[in-house]
Amino acid sequence: MFSRLIYFVFILPLSVLPISFLYLLSNLLYFILFKIVGYRKSIVKKNLNNSFPNISSSERVLIMKEFYKHFCDLLIEGIKSFTISQKQLSKRFVIKNHKIIDEYAKNGKSVIVVGGHFNNWEMLAQASSIYHTHDCLGIYKPLSNNFFNKKMKKSREKFGLSLYSISETLSCFKKKSVKAIFFASDQSPSNYKNIFWTNFLNQETAVQSGVERLSKLYNYPIFIYQIEKLKRGFYETSYELLIENPNNHAKGEITHIFTKKIQNMIFQNPQFWLWSHRRWKKKRTTNFN
Repeated sequence: MFSRLIYFVFILPLSVLPISFLYLLSNLLYFILFKIVGYRKSIVKKNLNNSFPNISSSERVLIMKEFYKHFCDLLIEGIKSFTISQKQLSKRFVIKNHKIIDEYAKNGKSVIVVGGHFNNWEMLAQASSIYHTHDCLGIYKPLSNNFFNKKMKKSREKFGLSLYSISETLSCFKKKSVKAIFFASDQSPSNYKNIFWTNFLNQETAVQSGVERLSKLYNYPIFIYQIEKLKRGFYETSYELLIENPNNHAKGEITHIFTKKIQNMIFQNPQFWLWSHRRWKKKRTTNFN
């Protein structure tokens, strides 16, 4: 009941307001979360300290401030996504070289598109089917709140994307269509099964190897996405072909390649990565590779 109240009384009315007004709320939210509440500040600070040990503390503080500003924009843009029109979304989120993936669809070839929780990855998910001729599918981790999970899923799927939970990944790959399957693969794995250990952001990190295993199983080429924030509320995505023939690569190599690509994006613009999550909860106690 409380979730419904929040959605219909607070979120939905806000969502229909002009985005320019919502960014004023984002400014206020930044002041509250960063200056007053200190939302997950200890986690952000620890992640930045461990990831950037060779820069000054003042530089890390600046990254942290810029992260919170961007994070608040993401929350506001997430609220707007419930009612945003296709015309508005196409204006604010552009995929500039989508044709390099569409060429595979013309040849009846499915692909995997991988990236990180960088800039506004939610907009990419929502906009994917607007741009692509593939059947666009996404793998996601369901929210613990069932009501909001249904609302978020409906919002993400409203322009044609089909979402599959992590537990439905195989069903997603088995779907009989020419598809582009989207992953955000920089999250902390939920268990120790099928993980790959690598150095990521100057720390030993457990990375889920599902993209590598499934790309080899189905022989799907892998593209990586990079999202740039042009200005507040406007994003541009480009794709790069990462792996053409997955089975030509040794075990762990594909996971290592795309993890390093994501790392390079973060090093270039660290304020746009999601620092507020516990990425390094798992520690290596046994060699699982």
